[in-house]
Amino acid sequence: MKFLLDTHTFLWWITDDFRLSLRVREIISRGENKLFLSATRTSTNLTHTPLNSVIAPSLIVW
Repeated sequence: MKFLLDTHTFLWWITDDFRLSLRVREIISRGENKLFLSATRTSTNLTHTPLNSVIAPSLIVW
């Protein structure tokens, strides 16, 4: 299946945040699912966020 991830969902997934439900974690982890993230929306969020509050790993493997 195809899934469009909300920016918060994506950030919670890459930072292993407790707010992400087990069901969503399972969906994201399944190799047969295709995951999409809106680059425009993500860049908008990041430009309106103080740089010291953004935590992300240096390497993300899809």
